[in-house]
Amino acid sequence: PAWTVRAVLSLARAAVRSRAGFDIENLEAGMHVSQAFSPALFIAAQDDDFILPHHAKELHAAYQGEKELHIVQGDHNSLRPESCRRDAALFLCRTFHCERLDRLLEKHASGLYDIFAGPPQFPYASNHLLESGHPHNDAIGDGAAICRQMQIFSALRQMRLLRELHCRTPFLAHTQIRLQQDHSEAGFFLRFRQASLSGQSTSRFIVLAVSGEALIVSRICDDSLETLAASVGQPVKEARKLSVSVDMHGQLRMQLGDEPPLVANCGMPVREEVTLWPMLLKGLTQFGSVTIEDGEATIREHLGDVMLNQRHLGPGQSNRFNGPEPLPSGD
Repeated sequence: PAWTVRAVLSLARAAVRSRAGFDIENLEAGMHVSQAFSPALFIAAQDDDFILPHHAKELHAAYQGEKELHIVQGDHNSLRPESCRRDAALFLCRTFHCERLDRLLEKHASGLYDIFAGPPQFPYASNHLLESGHPHNDAIGDGAAICRQMQIFSALRQMRLLRELHCRTPFLAHTQIRLQQDHSEAGFFLRFRQASLSGQSTSRFIVLAVSGEALIVSRICDDSLETLAASVGQPVKEARKLSVSVDMHGQLRMQLGDEPPLVANCGMPVREEVTLWPMLLKGLTQFGSVTIEDGEATIREHLGDVMLNQRHLGPGQSNRFNGPEPLPSGD
C-alpha cells in the first residue's frame, strides 16, 4: 500500500540524514555518475512505468567505468529472467579481473565447462530418425556434457548430438539429411581442438544449422552465437546431400546439394583435431550415414586413435587429449 511505502521511505530518509548527513530527496544521480568508475551493470525493464528505462540508458551513457546495459522484458515488479541473472554473474566475474576467474571464464566461453552447472551428464541421441528435445537412453560421452553446457544459448537448448566422429583438418564430411517437419532444424556441430606438445589445448565450436528457412554457419563466441554466413534453407521432406569441409587455411565450406556453398573463415591452425557430431535442434530429422574424408581416416581405421596421436605427438603424449580439461585450481 502507498502509506506503507511512504512510511518506510520516511524512516530511511531520516536514518540516512542522521548517519550520513545528507537528504536522499536531494540526490541527483545524473550530476555524479560521470565521476564514478567502479564496474556497474545497468538493468532496466522494457515496460517499467515506475522507473522508466530511459533513466538507465542515460546513466549508462554518462558512466565512466566498466559498464554494461541490459534491457529485459517485463515491468518494475517482474521476475528477471534466468539469462539476466547469469549475465549479471558473468559480468561480476569478468570485472573482478582475477586470474583464476579469467581461466574459468575462458573455459565457459569455449563450452568446455558451464560455470552455472559444472560438468554434468546429459543423454544424447544416436538413432537415424530422431526428434530434438526427446530423451534417449544412449551412452554418455563428450556430446552429453556439451549439450548441457550449450543450454545457456536459447537457440541450442533442445540440441541433441548423435554419435561423435573424429578427424583432423583438412577434412570433408557429408551425409544425406531430410527435414521431416516445418519447424525441423538440424545439421553438424564441430569442435576444433588444437594439438600441442605442451599439453595445453584450446577448443572452438562451430554450429552448422539447416532449416526450411535458412542455412547458417555460426560460431560460439564468448556468451553469444556469432553468425559467420547464411543463405536460403532446405525444402521440408526433401532429402539433400549436406557437406562440410575445412581446408588447411581454416576456410570452412558448407553446401546443400548443388546449391552454392557457404564459405566462412574460422581462423583455424593448419593441423587441428576435430570432433564432429550430427546435430538435432528442433523437430524430426532423418540423417543418412556420415562419411568423412581426411588424410588420417584410413590410418585411424587400422591403428586407432591412440596410435594416431602417437604418430603426431610422439610416445607418451597421446593421452593428453582424452576426456575433459581440468578446472583451474582454486583456494
